[in-house]
Amino acid sequence: KIVDCNITNNQDYAVRVSGQSGAELHIGNSVLENGLEGVVASDVLLRSRCTRYKLFSVIALRLTRGDLYINQGADNYFDDNHRAIELVEAGIVNMQDGANTFINTGNYQLFGSIDNNFSSNYSQNPVTNQYELDVTSNHMPQSGGVVPVNLVMDDGSANPPQFTLKNWSPYVIFPYNALSCAPYTANVNAACTGCKVVVNTGGGGEPNEPLDAALNRAINKITWSASIDSSREDMAALDILQGLLTSVNENYIYETGQGEGELIEAPDRLMLDRAFDYYLTAMSNAYRFGFLELNRAQEGGPLSEQLQFILNEADLRIAHEANSASIEDPYQLIFNFELAKAQAYRIGEHYNEAITQLLTYESWAAYPETEIVNYWGCVCSAERDYILEEIGEETFTNRLAACIANISYKKANELPYYAGIPVSELEARIQEDGIAAELVPNPTSKRGTIRFTGEHGTISYQLTNTEGKLLQKGEIGQEERSWTLELPYPAGVYYLQLQDQVNGNVETFKWVITE
Repeated sequence: KIVDCNITNNQDYAVRVSGQSGAELHIGNSVLENGLEGVVASDVLLRSRCTRYKLFSVIALRLTRGDLYINQGADNYFDDNHRAIELVEAGIVNMQDGANTFINTGNYQLFGSIDNNFSSNYSQNPVTNQYELDVTSNHMPQSGGVVPVNLVMDDGSANPPQFTLKNWSPYVIFPYNALSCAPYTANVNAACTGCKVVVNTGGGGEPNEPLDAALNRAINKITWSASIDSSREDMAALDILQGLLTSVNENYIYETGQGEGELIEAPDRLMLDRAFDYYLTAMSNAYRFGFLELNRAQEGGPLSEQLQFILNEADLRIAHEANSASIEDPYQLIFNFELAKAQAYRIGEHYNEAITQLLTYESWAAYPETEIVNYWGCVCSAERDYILEEIGEETFTNRLAACIANISYKKANELPYYAGIPVSELEARIQEDGIAAELVPNPTSKRGTIRFTGEHGTISYQLTNTEGKLLQKGEIGQEERSWTLELPYPAGVYYLQLQDQVNGNVETFKWVITE
């Protein structure tokens, strides 16, 4: 681990790791700056979060024959490097929902080659036939509408397939119930070029304080450790952020014609998105450390003032920004704020409200949002039942495993942690002793087939919905290579569990049913 480090003015490289095949390299809450190369690593699984890579004249991060995870709110900052990331025969590149910022990079954002057995979220464009790597929710400034990349699949051919990027814009909020970046992030954000908004937060803030300065004050009061012994001033951070957001709403507008006030422009909107995210982080800490009282899954329990505020703020942002001409994708903006509301309910353990928010919002009918919504609905249902002691730890473990099974959205290896059980371990248990089978087609409509791709004993199966209700069960003989099921159910996500009666192996699949 390289954590809380400041490595500057190196001659060759800041960090070099080799000869450690199979190891993991974690880089976090650090600044690597000024030299030829930043991180040079080979044959490792590399995770980087909350780290700034700046002023490297060759490459900021080079990975050879390894797996790269800068996803799920990693919030790295690549600033003014010749190349941001170079890959050589990489096996996995996961950047989805990464909240990484690439700015002023001299040459390519991504460069190099990936392994022929590359395992990441990519697809082939049916129009251009090019491969496209999904880099959803990362900030990549465009040049003529194109993000410069030079990435190929090393398949041994004379003309290896070229990769482009998809979903790299717009840069949207990242509402996670997890620790965010350490306070040094404030130094990254403080120099907000083009920011004009000033706020009056009270509580020690200067009159007409710049928005980014007020945000930095709040960040430096947030707890960045999982231990209550390290708890800082999260309630004070909530007060600052609440005053900040209230001041903006009283004095500024998001779109011309919405009322009186100065128009909020793009740099300030980014700061407000960050303020919203940090509010969720501070509120999560306040509940976790006992400064706010958890609802403990009780039906109809009162909402705290802090929880009600962020719900109202999300509604206000949807109302003000959804029709803004400057927002390229209002559907995505609405989705993210509605999802943030569900997470806010979950943070306070108001699970019935969270589940209702997730499963009844009609605008989430499109894939992949349906997958995200159903995943979190499944998790909230399991957590609610566990807290209410309606299920034990083993059933809870199995329920969470079913939530994860075959869901690409959560193949990040940075998954929720709850009740002392790392969910990444649950996924490993499933994959360790699985059954060689696949569901075709998936998604499907009204009928689908289980296709076995390896030897198996007699298989028992059961099909359930996201609430755990049993819909079908039966047995499949060991001589069967495929088995077709009728699926006369409403559109949504369902879970098929297979168990081999000979060796006891279990595999759980997610099956999406469409109209």
